Amino acid sequence: MSLFLITRRTLLTSLSAIALIPTKILSGDAFAIDSNVLFLRVGDTTVQVFVTERLPSGLTLVSVHENEQPAVAAARRFVERHGGRLLELKSQRQRLVTFRLAGTRYTFDPNRIFTSSGIAKSLRLNGPYSRPAHDAVAQFAERLIGYIRKNLSPPLIAVHNNSAGALSVESYRKSANLEREASRVAINPKLDPDDFFLVTDELIFDRLTAAGFNVVLQSDQPSDDGSLSVFCLRNRISYVNVESEFRHSGEQSRMLEAIADVSRNHRSAPNRG
Repeated sequence: MSLFLITRRTLLTSLSAIALIPTKILSGDAFAIDSNVLFLRVGDTTVQVFVTERLPSGLTLVSVHENEQPAVAAARRFVERHGGRLLELKSQRQRLVTFRLAGTRYTFDPNRIFTSSGIAKSLRLNGPYSRPAHDAVAQFAERLIGYIRKNLSPPLIAVHNNSAGALSVESYRKSANLEREASRVAINPKLDPDDFFLVTDELIFDRLTAAGFNVVLQSDQPSDDGSLSVFCLRNRISYVNVESEFRHSGEQSRMLEAIADVSRNHRSAPNRG
């Protein structure tokens, strides 16, 4: 697998005969918004990681599912306002990533690749499995994690969208299907249950709960599904998933603003794990 990074200088890569130039957009103050593109290969597929950055340095936000564009839009507005960095995966305009290796077609969920067990489960769930394919996805995940962790100032923020009636904060309450994945759950009946936080840090859980949000504190021993939240818990990285319904971009922006407030007083707090 190879990696290419488009920086401020024009760079001609073996991927194309056309040089790609990063965008620099002037914002309303002294800081500009820089957009770079990172290329990661898995098998015969190139996954683009669009990186939007703005000074001052701040939180790192990640979107791994290309079909969840409302979440991306909310994250981009957040970076434009507060500074920080947004990493956005793009591949084939689909939620899942498909690639060919030795003539066989493989598919995986890019939020199920951050543990070895998760890679195996994701490949088998979405098609055939082989050890070479597993290794190719593991290398892809390792390079992606390395870039996410570069200059990371926790908490790491993931942004996701869901469909009405699917995943919600109610999924984690007592007797629900994901009960064992949570150690604590706070539900505000005045809010849509599809809009909620999943966090790995108890102090962040308490602060978001006090602010009136729906919040799930991930279990100390969650199922190994290969998700970014499981990886962060194992590696003692404070993690926050900002989850909202597709049509609720405004609420997702409000949730991100709450994280900005919480993180200002949380950068030096110890992680749970």
